[in-house]
Amino acid sequence: MSSYNGQELRGRLFVVEGIDGSGKSTQLDLLHKWLMSQGYLVVFSEWNSSPIVKTTTKRGKKRHLLSPVSFSLIHAADFANRIHAEILPALQAGAIVLADRYVYTAFARDAVRGLSKDWLRRLYSFAVKPSLAFYFDVPLDEAVHRIMEGRPALKFYEAGLDLELADDLEESFRIYQGMIRAEYEQLVKEFDLVRMNATDTLVRQQKQMRELVRGRRQHPRHAEGARAARPLPARDASEEAGASVTELKFYGDRPPGIEGRALPGRLIVIEGTDGVGRSTHISLLKEWLEDRGIAVLDTGLTRSELAGPGIKRAKEGNTLDPFTLNLFYATDFWDRLERQIFPALRAGMVALADRYIFSLIARAVIRGVSPEWMEDLYGFALVPDCVIYLDIDVEHLLPRVISSTGFDYWESGQDFLPSTSVFDTFVEYQTWLLDEFRRLASRHEFHVIDARGSVPEIFRAISKQVEEVVAGMGQDAPIVELLEEPSAEAASATLPHLE
Repeated sequence: MSSYNGQELRGRLFVVEGIDGSGKSTQLDLLHKWLMSQGYLVVFSEWNSSPIVKTTTKRGKKRHLLSPVSFSLIHAADFANRIHAEILPALQAGAIVLADRYVYTAFARDAVRGLSKDWLRRLYSFAVKPSLAFYFDVPLDEAVHRIMEGRPALKFYEAGLDLELADDLEESFRIYQGMIRAEYEQLVKEFDLVRMNATDTLVRQQKQMRELVRGRRQHPRHAEGARAARPLPARDASEEAGASVTELKFYGDRPPGIEGRALPGRLIVIEGTDGVGRSTHISLLKEWLEDRGIAVLDTGLTRSELAGPGIKRAKEGNTLDPFTLNLFYATDFWDRLERQIFPALRAGMVALADRYIFSLIARAVIRGVSPEWMEDLYGFALVPDCVIYLDIDVEHLLPRVISSTGFDYWESGQDFLPSTSVFDTFVEYQTWLLDEFRRLASRHEFHVIDARGSVPEIFRAISKQVEEVVAGMGQDAPIVELLEEPSAEAASATLPHLE
């Protein structure tokens, strides 16, 4: 009996792979019918079919919103949801799972789009290793002929038009499929895929598949040989805030399509838990900067055109597992980084981010997701010019939450904590979350500001940090006080240090 993260898996997982037109889906359908006729419990899983994620994927493809990174992340989110909602439960129940495409499809397509192969292996390290994976090998000309004869029209991403390989649709498709086929050749060797002659007769191919499936005794297990995740490097303390640099800095490998040269804008992040006052201070900071003649973009979680609406819909159903949730958020984050933050920085603006990757990492870690996997996932993130963390304790947080938004399902940890008391889960969840934020603040040397004081004192502390970062930008106007001076009592009060 094998296991996956402590869960017993009694079933088996069989996968088919190959370029479009290889005939893999036809053979899997024949295998499915044969297994059913033999009395087996069979579950079928198809690539890009998660009911939670596929609407967002279709929307992104229809509007041509998917860049190489967002293309990769949204498909990873779909895959994660199917793993946890379909494939794992079926394997635990002893069923045979048949998958039309698996992680190898992502490895091939995403590598062709320029993503790091090492990063992709680590991204999908949560996948169950198949009992057997078939690769249907077909000559490129034969595959193209089958597709062009059998389909009314090729789609934009299916033909690789996003890669600008050729102006002609059919020629782009041919080049794109040829590149994927070359990647599959490497994957066959790396993962020991079973090569099938896809030009052989249907009967012979099916007979070979049945013989191999019938004799297979290996149970599925967690993916072997997964690369160790590479944590985000700590921020270099020697770099002065707002200092001129020769190239953009990322936490991992620079993402494809992004130049490394310095940009005239500044990226400023405010982090902290819900109810701590982040949004209030983002709004005040935006007004303060604009009064100085500095153009400002403000952005935050779930505000991307691509993934924002889908995340909100999915969270309303309270059905997201941690991996799907985080890959969905990663898609949203990249889309905002690519379509909002980078253009703003190129235009010399200040980009104000109401939460960044650190909120996402903290939330995931306390839900049991590996911190190394999360930090490696966000290796494509741009290192901000300044990260300000608003620190608080649960005692001071409670009245703010009660008097404003109330206890949110997700921010109370009710998706994974066992208690039925919303108050108890909120206190426990926020205690863990604040501890994780402080770990990240120490590791990445955030500017930590005690958020238990009055709004004017907190804003003065924030603006002091920001002024160093934006020095020389906009007009040389004096600082505009947007807030009234605190009362004498507030000014003389001292706040105890947060442990």
